[in-house]
Amino acid sequence: MPPRRQSGGKGGGRRGRTKLIAKVLAAAAVIVLAVVAANYVYFYRAEIRHFFSTPRPPDAVTLDKAIEAAYAKIGPVKVSTTSLAAGTQQVRHDRVVIGKKASFLRANYEITCAVEKAGGRIASGVESTDDEGRATSVTLTVSDGQAVVREIRLERSKR
Repeated sequence: MPPRRQSGGKGGGRRGRTKLIAKVLAAAAVIVLAVVAANYVYFYRAEIRHFFSTPRPPDAVTLDKAIEAAYAKIGPVKVSTTSLAAGTQQVRHDRVVIGKKASFLRANYEITCAVEKAGGRIASGVESTDDEGRATSVTLTVSDGQAVVREIRLERSKR
């Protein structure tokens, strides 16, 4: 019987090559995962920062000032305000009558930008007309992130 052929060196032969290939593939997988994670962090860093930070709801005064400033930007408007109790919290209702040539889109945009800059958000928006089709209105519900704090009804008469 011929003597067994011994592989030269440490881990030589077919088994040594298999181990080497496995190590190279594992290193390549780690590098790919590191690149993917780095790209995720780079492109989504604002969302990640927002996820780890605790959002602070805006105070009512800041939100009120921002909305009043938006009313001033819209143009000549008539504002009438009432407050109603919704559960344990007071919800302010603003009825804003805009001019006949004023745009609902612009008014909605100005109010939405002002609310978002103050830290609030628009929870909902609904456009409607009266039964006779003479007046159009847009109702915006403003939230501080936790509860509804204000309802703004933009109105304009068609005649």
